[in-house]
Amino acid sequence: RVVTTYSDKNAKVKMACLGHVLLEEHTPKGIGNHSAIITEYAPDVTEPLIHMLEAEGYTGFCNFDVKYDAASGRYLAFDMNLRQGRSNYYCTSAGASIAKCTVDDLVNGIDQPFFEVKKSVFWHNIPLGVVYSYTENPALVELAKKLRKEGSEASSLRYTHDLLTRPLRLACVTVMMLRQYKKYKINS
Repeated sequence: RVVTTYSDKNAKVKMACLGHVLLEEHTPKGIGNHSAIITEYAPDVTEPLIHMLEAEGYTGFCNFDVKYDAASGRYLAFDMNLRQGRSNYYCTSAGASIAKCTVDDLVNGIDQPFFEVKKSVFWHNIPLGVVYSYTENPALVELAKKLRKEGSEASSLRYTHDLLTRPLRLACVTVMMLRQYKKYKINS
């Protein structure tokens, strides 16, 4: 899993978003970067992290990598990045705008109430065929397909206005997406 939070200038967590990672990059340079995520709501995963951040007086973005430990039956954070992650559009696509958190807090001085994402959204920055072929959990593949069918899907690279009005961008994104098939096949 991945958990992204934003703590305001008073060290109060104002936003939390949990994502179930379907795929990560497979190349040596990209390992650890998420490629496909479905957002989830699981306070038992996020609450201990929120408590820790507030107890430490942390401010700003934080991005946790979390794994399920079958032996203990618990979720354990094993990495804490003191920044937003490269894949953080998964938060914005589910209703937690990371830009709005920062601007409201530091520019507009607005004390926003705590917001935790509860909506399920399927985010990806690789082709659907790659997600469906290389995600190991068939139930997650079916959930991704269901969310897509319902319109709860987002991609950082497929902003229609950009692609339709900028032919060079469309060509570059298309070539990049096609390369993903080879990249995942070779590195799997």
